[in-house]
Amino acid sequence: MSWKDKIENGIFKITTGDGKSYTPLWKQGDSSKDYNTAAFNFINLEGTLIDRKKPQSSKYPLTFWFQGEDNIEQAEAFLKSADDPRAWEVAHPLYGTINGQPLGIERNDVDMNVTKISVDFWESITVDYPDDEISVRDRIQSKALNVQALGIKSYSNFQPKTADIGTIKLVAAQTQGLFSKIAGMNKVDYQNAYNEASNSADNLISKQAVAISKQQTLFALPSTFENTVSRKLKAYNAALVLIPDLIISKNDKYLYETQGSTAIAGACQCAVTPLEGDYITRTQIEAAVDTIVEMYNEYLVNLDANHVSQYSIEKAWNPNALLQAQLNDLVIDAIGNLQVLAFEAKQERIVYTEKDSNLILLVHRYIGLDTEDKNLDNFRKINSIKNDELFLIPKGRKIKYFA
Repeated sequence: MSWKDKIENGIFKITTGDGKSYTPLWKQGDSSKDYNTAAFNFINLEGTLIDRKKPQSSKYPLTFWFQGEDNIEQAEAFLKSADDPRAWEVAHPLYGTINGQPLGIERNDVDMNVTKISVDFWESITVDYPDDEISVRDRIQSKALNVQALGIKSYSNFQPKTADIGTIKLVAAQTQGLFSKIAGMNKVDYQNAYNEASNSADNLISKQAVAISKQQTLFALPSTFENTVSRKLKAYNAALVLIPDLIISKNDKYLYETQGSTAIAGACQCAVTPLEGDYITRTQIEAAVDTIVEMYNEYLVNLDANHVSQYSIEKAWNPNALLQAQLNDLVIDAIGNLQVLAFEAKQERIVYTEKDSNLILLVHRYIGLDTEDKNLDNFRKINSIKNDELFLIPKGRKIKYFA
């Protein structure tokens, strides 16, 4: 079936978490031609080291309409079903059947007898992974420690040279410079860890495993900082980006593989140990997943670029298979559980006022008033409602809230 046939004759159906199905009107949008050539990559839980599967979180823009005399009732029923936190199944003319959840839903009733719905749909894992009795935090921490141990072993597979000491110290200095900015109350402990890492580098020739272990601590410690997930992940990403610029020799490749895997492991750890307020909305969780995916994919690209065939005996280098297998398992586990966690978070909702209104009426309608006026203040900040709109919010005004 050609893409034109799929658009004209395909069935668009959404089955929401409560089991109800909706078949609204769907037609190709302005960017539909791009859909036919885009490469959509899906999370593959069965990916192996040999295949080098890159975990991806795919998003799809869904736009559809409820029309007719009962379009308002249809839209209300759909939005009520959307409140159910369980996964959706979407049968799409172009994408096939995809499972996931909405990050945000926008409703527009401007046109007569037509309600337009726009959804940012996030394909995600729909079952707990893996299913066991160990807490996610403990399991990820255990796997991260295993990755670090394997990294030490991998780095110990060559005879270091005096030139390697300078490289390790430079990486340590760059790392300390990035993470000390977000260390907060942990700043003294982190400075002490940096001093130990710098001093141990001097003994790299005689105590190779100890030296690399102290370097790894600089990447592992920030996952425990009392700071937001978003700031810690941003720092981890920045630290990982800096290392490839220092890769010159074959020995530097061992350092990158080890330090890079530890940085990604630390990112996974902090992502599954959020502070209160880190993951209120699904968009915040999606951002964490995207950062880990970006880090891991870039890391794999660099490993592939550093690979040298065994035919070149002196320069031959390959990533450590066991280390990479364990890191892959850690990343998939962390991403899978973050996506499961996303089902408990809130959706972003966007509506347009049907008539002139005011702040109090809108807060009461969409999120409810509270005795301390916290909802009122938050609603006002989210929607940038200034003093001139306090008592009169005009018809057609875009309103955002979380449900």
